[in-house]
Amino acid sequence: MSTLVWVKIETNKAADDIWTFKGQMREEVFNAIISNQRTEGYFELLNTYWTAYEYDDNGNNLGEQIYEYGTTGRLKPYKGNCFLRVEHLVSITPLDGDMDKSRFKKHKRPKGVVTPIHG
Repeated sequence: MSTLVWVKIETNKAADDIWTFKGQMREEVFNAIISNQRTEGYFELLNTYWTAYEYDDNGNNLGEQIYEYGTTGRLKPYKGNCFLRVEHLVSITPLDGDMDKSRFKKHKRPKGVVTPIHG
């Protein structure tokens, strides 16, 4: 069984739009990407999630919320993994995913879905 590392990934999926995802990937794939040994094709991001700020109808910031594949509303059919293209990576950063996700355990889950796009 391979070792997994938590990462934050920024990817350029469309013209000038940066999508930010967080999740786990195999350590050997991470090392191959950052050493430029793997420069094309897809890689798997497991336990995929992202965060976004939620606003009320008056534009008041209600705080940052977490959105996880496979857990809530329209995201429930997704099973927590996604596949991204190496060619679209803008940045990749290791992170402590357990600590990052723990910030949201006390918050209520939002009813809507927010895409991981931010500009």
